Amino acid sequence: MPRARSLAAALALALIAWPAGAAEDWHRCTGSGWEVTGAEAGDRDLVCEGVAAAEAILSTCGVRTAAATRIRVVDELPLSCGVKVWGLFDAGRDEILLGSPALCRAEAPEGSIFERLAPALAFTGIVAHEATHAMLFAGGLGEDRHLEHEYIAAVVQMSVLPEDARADMLAPLGLDKPVAIWEVNPLIHALHPELFAGLAWMHFSGEPDSCALLRAMAEGTLRLPDFSSF
Repeated sequence: MPRARSLAAALALALIAWPAGAAEDWHRCTGSGWEVTGAEAGDRDLVCEGVAAAEAILSTCGVRTAAATRIRVVDELPLSCGVKVWGLFDAGRDEILLGSPALCRAEAPEGSIFERLAPALAFTGIVAHEATHAMLFAGGLGEDRHLEHEYIAAVVQMSVLPEDARADMLAPLGLDKPVAIWEVNPLIHALHPELFAGLAWMHFSGEPDSCALLRAMAEGTLRLPDFSSF
């Protein structure tokens, strides 16, 4: 992502400077309480698809998904710590801010997920990632469990992608061996968020009971830093 380390765009719980004058034409996703504003019908459909996919993946693993968060699609990428990002969840406002698929693709740097994937797929994955943060927060997993948030959101983002698209996401990362839980650590997340996401997916995929792992993280009974070597 623009001047951010690729997937960093999708990975933040942050305080946001919200754009003045944002449109208030809220549209409710079919079958849920989630609402979207600032997007054309096609992009709204992608937002609702991403939310529904995240809910389905988490529910399948027994993770609570009781959230009905508002999502704003905007015509200028939001900033996190002065860096442009694809999307952000603001826990204080219980809202998600997203750049549109066209905007993200237009501002994407060489090699980003918006180059390696179809823009609609990349966008849907980001929606699912940010929606996961909202659902986890609504379920009681606070900002003090940042790393668990990011692990689960990365797993959900990878899960919503078709297998070939997921392979395109992972290809540049050179992950060709089993991943230990201590490798999914805060240093990797700080330095290379996309690698963190790939490591989280590879670790999750190698677990004999991966859903039990997600539930433990979501419920706060497993803390990733406990396994960190740093």
